[in-house]
Amino acid sequence: MSEHQLLQEGHSEVIEKKSRFIGRALPIESEQQAQEILKEIRKQYYDARHVCYAFQVDQITRSSDDGEPSGTAGRPILDMIGYAGLKNVLVVVTRYFGGVLLGTGGLTRAYGQTAKEAIEAAPQMEILSGRKIDLVCDYNDYGKVDYLVRQKNIPVHSSDFGAEVTFSVMLEEENYEAFVKEVTDLTGGRTKIDAGNPLKYGLVGAEVRLL
Repeated sequence: MSEHQLLQEGHSEVIEKKSRFIGRALPIESEQQAQEILKEIRKQYYDARHVCYAFQVDQITRSSDDGEPSGTAGRPILDMIGYAGLKNVLVVVTRYFGGVLLGTGGLTRAYGQTAKEAIEAAPQMEILSGRKIDLVCDYNDYGKVDYLVRQKNIPVHSSDFGAEVTFSVMLEEENYEAFVKEVTDLTGGRTKIDAGNPLKYGLVGAEVRLL
């Protein structure tokens, strides 16, 4: 599974048997930042019965049921982070009790669903491991290479049209050798290719971001 990172905050709200569950999914850079955000959320929802959360950052994973039965809140929130392949994220679900007991199964579903919807509401960047492949070719060969790139839905990082065409594409690590061979065969070895070094890059739609 590829990793994902939130670009902005996502919100959700679920009503379950009169209990109100408010979800927030936020990008974070440290455990300290997560704790500071939690402090502010507790102030904002000072009258809520429970403020439950989970986060993952810097190889650190934490979760809290905040008074709910063990395993019914923090764990399902953390599970949703894992299912989404998210890194550097804090997901908080605040509950206003509606007077009706939900039982452990009902609580687990409500916290999990609220977390899932908050995550899905946030814009995300997919993080991949690969290489930036720099290519230089003449205009005749560029048409062939461009067709190959489009056919395979390969992300283009940059392009420059001068006396020759210079452009860069992003290839996942396991695909770059086959791509280099295809381009070499397709253009009779005329295309200059620099496979660069392994790196991580992000995809936001068709936009490439070097990390």
